[in-house]
Amino acid sequence: SRELKRNSKNGYYSAEYAEILSVSRDKNKRTNKKLTNKVKLLISKYLKKSWSPEQISGRLKKDKIINISHETIYRYIYKNQRHGGKLYKL
Repeated sequence: SRELKRNSKNGYYSAEYAEILSVSRDKNKRTNKKLTNKVKLLISKYLKKSWSPEQISGRLKKDKIINISHETIYRYIYKNQRHGGKLYKL
């Protein structure tokens, strides 16, 4: 029922229209604003020193640079891998 409610137009459901709405929502979804270029460089630097994402997160919090979770760092590494990056090897 949620699918019908969310993707119906004028009371009618169309799978094609639902797909268009889905793609539109994906394009417009919020991105993580914490991962600036400076933070990405710091993460890369610490990964090259064989630090874990948990250690990196803790260090960035302790140094009061940024409060970022280790999960966000993992997502950044996986995204980098999908785009041909090598961070996952570190």
